[in-house]
This record gives sequence, structure tokens and C-alpha cells, in this order.
Amino acid sequence: MKTPQADKKKPTFPIKHVQFYHWIFNTCEALSKMAEKLKREHFEMARPTDNDNVLAIATQNRPPALVFIFIQRESKGGDLILLQTSLGKLPLAALEKHLGIIERKAGITILK
Repeated sequence: MKTPQADKKKPTFPIKHVQFYHWIFNTCEALSKMAEKLKREHFEMARPTDNDNVLAIATQNRPPALVFIFIQRESKGGDLILLQTSLGKLPLAALEKHLGIIERKAGITILK
């Protein structure tokens, strides 16, 4: 007879994919404006209290499957770190195809 513990899946590493991109402002001119736009689109977000150049957003599902970390390095844009958790269902190629959704909602262009 199996014990209840034997039926449970082994815990998996919580990160499935990590990708690094550069981004530039398009229709949006500031990281604070981008945060406002994404909040209206119902993304969850967090910002460090001591750094206005960083914005982390996540999908609304609980726990989140995607986390985007925007780091503004210059006046026209910066870096993006995209994390897909182990809960994410998309393969990497499909995930990259969907980056246009974030571009439109945030008012930026992601340089691949």
C-alpha cells in the first residue's frame, strides 16, 4: 500500500524559463506611466521603495505563471528579465510570440 507522501509529486524548481531582453519606450514615456497602464490592465506589480527605475509585474493568476522585471537603465529604455514559473504552460517559442501583448499594453518595444 502506498503512503499519501508517495503519491505526491516531487517538488520542482519554481522557474521554468528565464529570458533577458532590452526594451525601449514607444507610446509610453516613463516607467511610472507604464506602471499605470499595466495596473489598468489588471497586472499585479511591485516596485522597490528606494529605486524608481525598477518595476516588477506578474500575471493575475495565483500563484503567478509569469513575472516581468523591467529595469530602466537610460531615458529611452532598459532591460527586461522574464521569468516563467514551473506553473507556466507555454514553451519558450510560444512565450516569445506573446511578448507583443506586453508591448501593446505597456507602450514599449521589446528588442529580441
